[in-house]
Amino acid sequence: MSRKNKENTYFTALLLLAALLAGLVFGALSVNRIDKEKAAEIYETVNGAITGGGQSFQSVFAASLRQNFIWLVVIWFLGLSAAGFVPIFICAALRGASVGFTVGFLVRFYRARGFFASFFAVLPHTLLTLASVLLISFFAVRLSVKILRGEFTKPREALVNYLTGTAAAAVLTAAAAVLEAGISALSIKLIL
Repeated sequence: MSRKNKENTYFTALLLLAALLAGLVFGALSVNRIDKEKAAEIYETVNGAITGGGQSFQSVFAASLRQNFIWLVVIWFLGLSAAGFVPIFICAALRGASVGFTVGFLVRFYRARGFFASFFAVLPHTLLTLASVLLISFFAVRLSVKILRGEFTKPREALVNYLTGTAAAAVLTAAAAVLEAGISALSIKLIL
């Protein structure tokens, strides 16, 4: 890998991380902007989901896998076009905002218990989910930029790299779904 390619690789990773972190901050701060009525509605929904739980491992696993694979598929398709370059960064920021809102909401309304729930119930699977989003976003941006610059000289090699990155992101997503359905679902019930 040439020095220029290494610099571009680091720059792309840094930009994606910055977009994700900006989304996290935005999501956490947006909790303070919701009105009391909407906050009470969300609070009741969360409480109902926790106390009325009883969802099986399979149903939580399937829901988590479905939700997270939608993100991967959208980003994957965006990477196949030159126009997908900017929306990929937006997807990373939106995914960060979703996590930021979740953590911010838990901490705001459940105080210390919300902090511990965020740490023990949300953080484990979220780290894997965010890693998978960053990974597929990274490969998607690189492919999109190659298409945009007309550097798509070895399409077979580029697609193999893209599919390898996609497979790794899919494995991380599946592992996150297992954690969410197993450990996180139980942890949040015990903490909250």
